[in-house]
Amino acid sequence: MLGGVPVLTLLGLALVWVGGLWVHTVALTAALPGLRSWQAFHLNITGSAVSNVLPLGGAAGTAVNLWSCRRWGFTTVAFVRWAFVTNLWDNAIRLALPAVALSWLLVSGAVTGPGLQGLAGGGLVALGAYLALAWTLVDTRWGERLVGRVVRGWRGRFGDPPGSAPEPWDVAELKRSTRALLRASAVRVAGGKVAYAVAQAVLLRLCLDAVGVRAPAVVVTAAFAAERLGSLAVMTPGGSGFAELGAVGALVGLGVGGAPAVAGVLLYRGFVFLLEVPVGALLLGSSVLAARRSGRRGPGP
Repeated sequence: MLGGVPVLTLLGLALVWVGGLWVHTVALTAALPGLRSWQAFHLNITGSAVSNVLPLGGAAGTAVNLWSCRRWGFTTVAFVRWAFVTNLWDNAIRLALPAVALSWLLVSGAVTGPGLQGLAGGGLVALGAYLALAWTLVDTRWGERLVGRVVRGWRGRFGDPPGSAPEPWDVAELKRSTRALLRASAVRVAGGKVAYAVAQAVLLRLCLDAVGVRAPAVVVTAAFAAERLGSLAVMTPGGSGFAELGAVGALVGLGVGGAPAVAGVLLYRGFVFLLEVPVGALLLGSSVLAARRSGRRGPGP
C-alpha cells in the first residue's frame, strides 16, 4: 500500500506538513516577543529532531532550543517563560483532544455506551489536573521554589547569552511576567496551537486517503487524538510505538481494516516524526557550523 502511493501525492503531503509547521510559528512567536517566524520554525524542527531520536529526549531538545535562542540574543529567563507557555498549551490540547473525539463519537452515534462517557469524563479530569499543576507552578510558593531551581540550573549550565551582561532576575518577577505573557498571548498561542493540530489532523486524513481509507471525519479525529495522546509517552523517542498503536487501535476499533490502518498511520508518522529528524539535523548542523565560524560553542550534550 505504501509503495503504491504516487510521488506527486507524497510531495503534496510534504507541502501540507511544512504548511502545518509554518502555521505553528504563530503560536511560538507570540510566546517570545522578538522571535521571527523563521526562527520559530527552526526551533520547532531542530528541537523535534533531537527529541525524536532519544528516549526522554524532550530535555535534549529543550537544551538545543535554548542554545539557539541564546545565539539570537534572548535571555535564559525569556526562554524558560517561552518554553513553559508553549508547552502548557501544547499538552493541554493533547489532553483535551480525547474528550473532544469521544464526545463527537457519542453525539454522532458512531459508538455508544456508558464506557465512552466515562472515558470522556476521565479525559476532562486529566485536563483539569494538568491545568491545576500549571497554576501551581505560576501562582504558589512551592511552584516558585521549583521554577527557581530550574532556572538556576539552566543558567549554571549555559550562562547568559554571549556578549551580554549578567541578567538580573528573580523568581517572583518571572512568575509575574509569565502570568502577563499568558494573558497577553493567549489568543495567538491558543489559535496557533489549535490551527497546528487541525493541520496535522488534515495530514492524517490525507495520508489515510492516499492508501485508500475513506473514513468519516469523526473516526479520523479519534485516531488523531489517540496518536497525540500516545506521543506524550516519554519512555520512547517522540512516543514512538505508543502513538502508532494508539492511532491504529482507534481506526481498527472503529471499522477500518488492519492493513490500511497501519499503512495510513505509518505514512502520517513518516512525516510528523521521521522526516523531522533529517530536516532538523540539517538545520541544526548549519547552525553549529555558523556558530563555529563566529567562534561560539555549539550546543552541549
